Amino acid sequence: MAVQQILCLIKRSHYSVSIETSGSKLLYEHEVAKFDCVIADLKCPSTEMESYNVSELYYNLRKVDFVKAVVQNNDDLWYTHEYFSRYLTSAKIALSPRYGFIQPVEIVEWMRKYNKTDWMLNLQMHKTVWPDSVKPGLQTLSGIDVNSYIATEV
Repeated sequence: MAVQQILCLIKRSHYSVSIETSGSKLLYEHEVAKFDCVIADLKCPSTEMESYNVSELYYNLRKVDFVKAVVQNNDDLWYTHEYFSRYLTSAKIALSPRYGFIQPVEIVEWMRKYNKTDWMLNLQMHKTVWPDSVKPGLQTLSGIDVNSYIATEV
């Protein structure tokens, strides 16, 4: 079954459909419109993949969508700031701390200092739920009813 057909079936069943993308592929406005929410990554310099960011993708995002930047340091914070000073987006901007490199409080203090009141802090819950020594996977999740942890919107 084609992706378009699956999307139609899901939406007809009154479910919301969101997609998370790496930010390295362009989604045109008509493609973005197929989803209730698009979450696109912004690759920061610490990833050494910032050349893969597609500025037109962020321009095509709507107010219901998100750009998520995983930041490791102040350079990444400034990169995100400068990027969206040059390239416009209607999407919400969410900063996620790279676990073990920058503390959430440092990001919040930076956001306050530079008046980023419309930006958000996004915590990667899987980093909080499982300690460093435990990597989630089939072995870790065996015996857990995973469906009880999945949120669906009807």
